[in-house]
Amino acid sequence: VPFTSRSTGDVVTHFWDFGDGTASFDQNPSHEVTMPGTYDVKLVVSGDTQCSDSVEVRVTIHPPVIAEFDRREEVICNGDSSGLLSLDVISGSPPYDFDWSHGRNTPVVDRLTAGTYRVSITDREGCKFQAEATFTETSPLTAVPTVTEVTCANGADGRIALDIDGGTRPYTVDWGDGMSDGDATGLFAGAYNLTITDVNGCNLQVPATVPENPLIVVNDSIQQISCFGETDGAIRFRSISGGVPPYRINVIGTDYNESALGISRFDGLAADFYFIEVIDSAGCILDYDRQIIEPDPVSVDIIEDTISIILGEEVTLNTVFNADDPTFLWTPSEGLDCADCAEPLARPLSSRTYLLSMFGDRGCPDSDEVHIEVNLGREVYIPNTFTPNADGRNDVFRVRTQFEKSVDAIEFFHMRDRWGQLLFAAEDFPPNDLSFGWDGRFNGTRVVPGYYVYQARVRYVDGETKELSGSVRVFY
Repeated sequence: VPFTSRSTGDVVTHFWDFGDGTASFDQNPSHEVTMPGTYDVKLVVSGDTQCSDSVEVRVTIHPPVIAEFDRREEVICNGDSSGLLSLDVISGSPPYDFDWSHGRNTPVVDRLTAGTYRVSITDREGCKFQAEATFTETSPLTAVPTVTEVTCANGADGRIALDIDGGTRPYTVDWGDGMSDGDATGLFAGAYNLTITDVNGCNLQVPATVPENPLIVVNDSIQQISCFGETDGAIRFRSISGGVPPYRINVIGTDYNESALGISRFDGLAADFYFIEVIDSAGCILDYDRQIIEPDPVSVDIIEDTISIILGEEVTLNTVFNADDPTFLWTPSEGLDCADCAEPLARPLSSRTYLLSMFGDRGCPDSDEVHIEVNLGREVYIPNTFTPNADGRNDVFRVRTQFEKSVDAIEFFHMRDRWGQLLFAAEDFPPNDLSFGWDGRFNGTRVVPGYYVYQARVRYVDGETKELSGSVRVFY
């Protein structure tokens, strides 16, 4: 505290007495006291004439405001508000007012971010003290993920590589299932939330998604074998998607192994299980099985392989078969009442072999044969004697045969005497018929015993004819 006197006259000395046992003589009209306290100050001023004057005053010097930061917590992570400052006022006259540059008014301020903070402290006497503190922060943590996709769908060869900067090294990375300071490999496709932490505990959340090539999807169709024993099965690949084109297809069976790039159809397949591999350009494989099946064998059987009939007879060709909705073809068709039915009625005019071809509902064939042996039955019997005596035995002379069905008709039958006179005539009649025979009479009168001449022509059902002539003895 400076003390200054104002006096008149020629002052020679100033005697300062501060009442604390100290005194001072000097020529200066002013004096300075720096120690706080209360002083009873007396000043005696003497002139060269030995005249003097004095004055007394009580002076109080208050202590200065002095403070220091007794606690400081740094801003650790970029962007954090973890800073703290605490002031300890060690000198001054309480109470104190605190005026911070960011608007706070307490001796302790927290939640501070990086920057410079100034404070002004004022005590009750109006004495002031000023201080400032600066917080710095590290550069922000940054991370750029480089993602490698999963090569094959549902695989686990994805990779995330991190380019980390900022913060304070070294870093650790929490991958969700363990800690690491490097890249992550062997990953499945999916979303990952990575936590990067530096040595100060500052962390950064980094989301990353590992994609994968889409699943290989095949749309194929099967052409089953048309008929038993054939090798016309096929596998057609209508479309292939997913993976990484182009695709190689392997088709493997018991006796079949084909591989091709860009082929969409594999033909000539027999009944079997086939192992199929579809391999894309990344080496991803889709494998599965397909079965080529064949229908049951179509079977037709003519029950009798050989049939014997007499000319003019007919026989049903009985068959058994296993096809659904079959069609039939008999060759040749001559002598059959139908050529496209299952069991025709056969009436051949000569021995022949018939071939039956059957086709199932898918056109699958089978066949069988039957041989029909035809006995032409040309035998015709005309007796050499007859007795028209009305005894019920051998009373009518007629054309006889045991093969009636072989004969179409007796074209004519004539009886004459030895001189050529016509005694009896019949035309176009069946054999063995008594009503068309000669009863041994001429003009209602029995002929005399003796030999008579006959002539006849037989026409068979196959168009052949046979001339008959001879003599017969009539007696009673």
